[in-house]
Amino acid sequence: MSICSLLVIASSCSDSIVENQGHEDRGVKMTFMAAFEGNETRASIVEGTPDGVKDIVWNAGDEISVLTNVPNFENVRFALTTGANSTSGSFTGTTAADAANYAGLYPYQGYVSLDGNKLQKVTVPSLQHATDNTFDPKAAPMIGVTTKSEQTFNFKNVCAFVKVTPKAACKSITLEATGGTYLSGSVNVDYNNDVPTCTNPSGNPLSSKVTLVGDIKAGNTYYIAVLPQTIASGNLKITYQTSDKYLRATVKKDVVLERSKYYDVSATSPSSFEQGTSLYVDLGVSVLWATRNLGASKTSEFGIPYAWGEIAGEGESDDANKMNIIRNGSPVKTSFSQENYKYGDGTSYRADGYHMKKYSSKFPIVDEDEYVDYVVGDIADATATTNLVSADDAANVAWNDGCRMPTKDEIQELIDNCHWEYYESGAIKGYWVYKKSTEANHAYTESDPRIFLRIADYWSSTVYNIPNSNNQDCYYEKAYGLRVGAGNSKNVDGIDRYKGLYIRPVKSINHN
Repeated sequence: MSICSLLVIASSCSDSIVENQGHEDRGVKMTFMAAFEGNETRASIVEGTPDGVKDIVWNAGDEISVLTNVPNFENVRFALTTGANSTSGSFTGTTAADAANYAGLYPYQGYVSLDGNKLQKVTVPSLQHATDNTFDPKAAPMIGVTTKSEQTFNFKNVCAFVKVTPKAACKSITLEATGGTYLSGSVNVDYNNDVPTCTNPSGNPLSSKVTLVGDIKAGNTYYIAVLPQTIASGNLKITYQTSDKYLRATVKKDVVLERSKYYDVSATSPSSFEQGTSLYVDLGVSVLWATRNLGASKTSEFGIPYAWGEIAGEGESDDANKMNIIRNGSPVKTSFSQENYKYGDGTSYRADGYHMKKYSSKFPIVDEDEYVDYVVGDIADATATTNLVSADDAANVAWNDGCRMPTKDEIQELIDNCHWEYYESGAIKGYWVYKKSTEANHAYTESDPRIFLRIADYWSSTVYNIPNSNNQDCYYEKAYGLRVGAGNSKNVDGIDRYKGLYIRPVKSINHN
């Protein structure tokens, strides 16, 4: 889906079309027409033409979910067959012939189910990709309802949008809602009186943050999809981040986020980052260390925990984590277990260890439909024999521009070659880690280069590749992590990969 005359957005789903095996003998091939709601919506999102309207058009490769209450046809993938680059298209697939109603969801979300006129666990992702002068097409769900006789979906937006035209280029923009409000996650959507309405039942995974990442250019306009709501004055924080600095702003008035309309926060955008807070510090070791954890707004916060090799932390979503979707019914990560670990096989601990399907020395299960065996030495990357590839590095995905998770050796270097001093203030307990001075008896102060690490466990990017007690190939069920504890305790240890740990990013000193 794209906005005509502005930009042709890439396909809404890069996966190949998956035929619903076994459906053909119980269903029928059907074609639904699909269009968008009227000019009011398009005008509220996109500006620039004499009448203030830009047409939203379908793209080749677009896919939708067609949902029914009929067993075996609860959620079927339909693909665009005609209407590319047009405001009206047709989608074809196989579904139940006798459903009373059909619900359509764009983009395709295979985990969503239909309960009466309610779509359950429609997801607005917490990580969205910057697309010049429009929104991330995968981030803005739209729904419509039709009957067999009509077979036409009139899609309507579920989300509200935050509009920003930055004055200075940056790499990410993070919105954070405080005061018990949420901006992204999985919600139920009622189609009341032909208008989508979001509800947040207990148990649905939600997040207070949403981050736009990519090459965000000065002067271009971007739209961030968020859940409709009203956020009280002072409770919407915005962080603008470049490759080496960041600035935070607070919206000091009520923010009304209405479905299918935008709220403009461009006035909060800085004109430059000269006065920004440094994102990295040179501690006199081989890499630059970030001043805060991934997902944190400031250095004293824990941030967001991640399983090793997963790019979605707690409260964040990843459609590629099939194990989490199977276990939790949503791509949003809400807990950490071997059963919902992205690279596990969906089972708990076995006598011979956890079975891993990536970064593993061996993998005994062969099921090409679900699993691919990525043996450690066979991954096409120079460092992949021991470390995560960039696509699986949460720091690289979230902050990009050379940012990554530290290796085991880089963490050991931080322990051995920096000066650590314990600090405690109320509930905040941790260590100031200083660049080591060459002066004897140096008194370290805040003017010295330093970072703060709270007492917690932190991931490295390095897999724990030690054979088991019988010197046999192991399943590499652990990865190395930094354990920071009380009493000047700090060491590198092997930790189960599925567990939720924090991430302190690093960046190469010579990175351009």
